[in-house]
Amino acid sequence: MIDNIYNKYDKKKSCAKVKKWLKQYWDWKDEAQSKTLTIGSPSFDGLPKGTLYDPDYKIVDYVNAEREWKVRESVLEYIRSKGDYHEEYATILEYRFVKHNWKVEKVAQTIHVSKRTCEDMQQEALWEAARICPDKSVLVPK
Repeated sequence: MIDNIYNKYDKKKSCAKVKKWLKQYWDWKDEAQSKTLTIGSPSFDGLPKGTLYDPDYKIVDYVNAEREWKVRESVLEYIRSKGDYHEEYATILEYRFVKHNWKVEKVAQTIHVSKRTCEDMQQEALWEAARICPDKSVLVPK
């Protein structure tokens, strides 16, 4: 039944898109950091101060950027929560694409599998992530 739901999607293209989506983790984390809210000192020179922008723009930008990097972490947490091989799938995605950008050989050594097995597991992990990714543009129809 589940296979029928996802048969309408191109697995290879969807995996490539989710890989790109996962790699944006640090971009969004950096963006959130640059939008961190700060409190300034009051000005007492008596002149009116005005801005040409909505005062809440920085809050909205910060929340959006923070949501983007946190949603990537929550995808990994969900995959990891399924147990068994899924814990290794999440580890592979985290080490390869999200936080560390390690080479496949280093990840294979870390999880104690051969390079070939790690590459196969990586493809399954990417497909798993593509199916649960909240960004529906990741799943590419056939």
